[in-house]
Amino acid sequence: MGDIKIRKLEPSDYKSIYELNCALGYEYPKEKTKQRIRYILENTEHIILVAELTDEIVGYIHASPYETLYSDSVCQAVWQ
Repeated sequence: MGDIKIRKLEPSDYKSIYELNCALGYEYPKEKTKQRIRYILENTEHIILVAELTDEIVGYIHASPYETLYSDSVCQAVWQ
């Protein structure tokens, strides 16, 4: 088994992200996934990192500011 490589998400990764989401039960349309990735990557407050194993995306993390009325700003991360 090789090493896991962590890198920033690229627009061309949308198919792999779509497939991961479907495997987790989130069947958001592939074309909309592509559009959302482009939109999110243009927003500098978001960061999405992918995990690659033998050149295949096997996971990702998406973090963005999360505002609340009960604390200072926090960053909420959802592991896939």
